[in-house]
Amino acid sequence: MTVSVRFPVKDIDFSSYVVALIIYILILANKTRLAILPVDETLLVDDVDAWSINRAKAIDPNQCTTAIINEQKRLKAKIKVDFPAVLCKINPEKLTTADRYALRLFLRNSGSPIPVATWCPVIIVMFISHLLIKFKLINSDTPNSRKMPKGNKVFFESYIGLPTLADKDIVFGSGVNIPSAFYTMTFKDGDSGKTLYVRGCYENRRAERGPVGLITSVMIP
Repeated sequence: MTVSVRFPVKDIDFSSYVVALIIYILILANKTRLAILPVDETLLVDDVDAWSINRAKAIDPNQCTTAIINEQKRLKAKIKVDFPAVLCKINPEKLTTADRYALRLFLRNSGSPIPVATWCPVIIVMFISHLLIKFKLINSDTPNSRKMPKGNKVFFESYIGLPTLADKDIVFGSGVNIPSAFYTMTFKDGDSGKTLYVRGCYENRRAERGPVGLITSVMIP
């Protein structure tokens, strides 16, 4: 048996769920019993902190902007990847009925593992605006389709720095999993004029990764 997570659809319900989940797993007895690792706890707390700060701006008519809405979409997509990655590590035998209800966890039969794609995505710039860049992530195996390889998402990495850096000098940090063929990045005022470097690979549900594609660079407007 494996564990799956079901997220609420509406943003207001999604917000309530992720905040309540953090409160639940931070209870020492729960954290100990469910064997939540410190690094995973930090990841989830950071995700929810960022979501809560951005969400407060998104629901405030005086602060809500296109950049805020785009950031909310990005954070929601990130949470939908990070939460299952952490929660699915929990031993199903340790879960109580209360755990499954509070964390919205469901048990399902384990199927055959889906292999990671052996090719890499092609990343192209679709649209550029002030402090915003939209990418298209092309499945090179089926370039005329928006579909991802079955059971795979794009692991997307980015770095902001000086122009014309050699590949060896680009220090990519933690990436984000993208489940669709399009991805929009927004930036801070201080990033304007700098160069954005991005690359990607496919990742399956077991966090196995395929070959990494070529680095794409673009100046942030």
